[in-house]
Amino acid sequence: MLKRGAILTDLVKIMVDNEVRIISVIFQKFKSYKKPDINEWAYRLLLERLNKYLEVVNFENYKKLNPLDYGLLMIDSVEPKFDMKIRRHILEFYERGSYYQDNQFLIEDPIFIKSHFRNLSQLADLSAFLARRYYDMKKPVKAKHRISKSGHYLEPTVNALFEELVEKAYDQKNGKVLNYGIKIFPSK
Repeated sequence: MLKRGAILTDLVKIMVDNEVRIISVIFQKFKSYKKPDINEWAYRLLLERLNKYLEVVNFENYKKLNPLDYGLLMIDSVEPKFDMKIRRHILEFYERGSYYQDNQFLIEDPIFIKSHFRNLSQLADLSAFLARRYYDMKKPVKAKHRISKSGHYLEPTVNALFEELVEKAYDQKNGKVLNYGIKIFPSK
């Protein structure tokens, strides 16, 4: 049982030591009044933040006369029909932008991969796991969609590791960590 916490700790250390920058969207289904298309909203909010991150990075590149950086999305494949739905949402963002942000720096169609074949996507899964468990444990106990039981043996480890990622890995250069590094939607 303790090995799992040690493995999570070692992986977070790898992310922090290598200055990985994390950008996440946490969609709180239990707070939404309507039943929105969660995938559409989650990807819209995520792509806005990724583009904003690249905008800031490229402003620094421009000032230093360095070439611009661009983003290429590698997304965990679920199954072909679902992947196509996500692809449509992403390509719409690429072409039209979102409500608040135009796409300037995300290029090419997204690439769908099986994450169990890719180590870097496993690190993305780790950060998503920690964020989900951290915020899930903060939901009211009777909230629908709550998967984490209060008092789970990993709860202190999850809390500590997620808070370490927020402090050291979540993007904070584009403003405070909430809104750019982490977008919680809906927030109220």
